[in-house]
Amino acid sequence: AGGLAYGKSRDSDILSQCLYQTALHAAILNDIFSYEKQVNIEMDRFNYVCGVSHHDQSLSFNDAVIQTVNRANEIVRTHNKLSAMIDPEDAVAQSILQSHRRWFAGHIEW
Repeated sequence: AGGLAYGKSRDSDILSQCLYQTALHAAILNDIFSYEKQVNIEMDRFNYVCGVSHHDQSLSFNDAVIQTVNRANEIVRTHNKLSAMIDPEDAVAQSILQSHRRWFAGHIEW
């Protein structure tokens, strides 16, 4: 095994996609939890996921938040599907995926 150590492209590509999903999830949750503070500071709510949905789709703010939370949940589901494709015997890749899962859990608990 040792997908990363040996440059196994399939697992490396999937891990890259998983990392992207993890970063996207963190960014979306940051937008949800810091929305009010950032809008008050920057006075520009349209740079945030909730604000874009609220403005561009004419959603109520609550509906925009619900839509954004649903998007975050979909990201976790996508990450789980992708991570299931990684060789379970690849200790390095599994360690990276465990870090992603901790990142997801930490943002939710925070």
